[in-house]
Amino acid sequence: MREISVSSGPSPIEPSSQPGGGRLSIANLDDFKSVYCFLNTKPDSQIKLLKGVKRVDIDDIHELNTKVERKLYNHSVVTAIPNIQVTLASHEIKEYSNWQEFSRTDWNLIPDTVDGLTITWQILINNSNTSIPQPHVLKVRIGNEVPPKDALQLLMSADNPDELMQLSSPSLCRVDFVNSMLAEELLDLVEKWHGALLSAPRQNPFPFFLHRHGMHITEFWRFLAPILFLLIASRYADLLVKTQWFGSLSLEMKVLYSSIVFVAVYKAGSYAGHKGEAIVDTGIKRMKAPPAFSITKGDRKRLSDATEKNSKFVRDLIIQIILAFLGFGITAYAPSLLRFVFRM
Repeated sequence: MREISVSSGPSPIEPSSQPGGGRLSIANLDDFKSVYCFLNTKPDSQIKLLKGVKRVDIDDIHELNTKVERKLYNHSVVTAIPNIQVTLASHEIKEYSNWQEFSRTDWNLIPDTVDGLTITWQILINNSNTSIPQPHVLKVRIGNEVPPKDALQLLMSADNPDELMQLSSPSLCRVDFVNSMLAEELLDLVEKWHGALLSAPRQNPFPFFLHRHGMHITEFWRFLAPILFLLIASRYADLLVKTQWFGSLSLEMKVLYSSIVFVAVYKAGSYAGHKGEAIVDTGIKRMKAPPAFSITKGDRKRLSDATEKNSKFVRDLIIQIILAFLGFGITAYAPSLLRFVFRM
């Protein structure tokens, strides 16, 4: 790597008449931008939020590194140092400072699951228009997004709303750059790589639908249940009205008993609505989302467990829904059946 020396004189950044004269030569604006980044100041950046939850395995990671290396060597790369961080579900972070160490890891021996992956390339590029290598940083993050339960707290504390968008995105790519053309090429490369990945596994679309919208459906059921109970009770009203006992009551007593029945049925419906909502919501919260990674032994085991447990929950839920509809149907049409029997 080329060394950049800065003199200790009063004017360290100035044109130098002699090469190698001990002072940093600033020949043009691109040279100045390179020095500006080397001095650890804030560089220009571009960020691309990558849409969709994708399935990532070891081969996909190596493919991305190969694509990045090929792109960089088209731009007279001086050095490209990767750093790989793998975040496990046990809050352990495995960090690798070079690609060889990452490749030598036997992921089949790791029983934990992967929550996130971050790859950072520290890049120096030679440019024919500059005398100083241009520093760039490419960062790709998959996973490690902020969970929804923490998003509100972060929103209240974050100074920049864009920061929340970045942290809550399932994947993103960021380039700190001097050469904007190279930055665009790297962003486009990563976006195409991410778009070609397989979507995260969804063994059955119904569990995925329940996981995202199930609580809204159960909330609707909580409001609908009292209405259904009252509609069913109304089919029994004429049977009660036609009884000799009810006909002998005064108007005030008829209103009183009707009000009592109305409130009782409404309360029963409210209880059924709340109880049903609580039971289903508890099951939905226990559903396991399929892992977005297929790297470790733990990832594959989690996929198998999620498939089995989610399928069992959905199967039990469907049976309960069928039984509930049968119960409502029989209860609703029982008065008509009774009238038909008595007429015979």
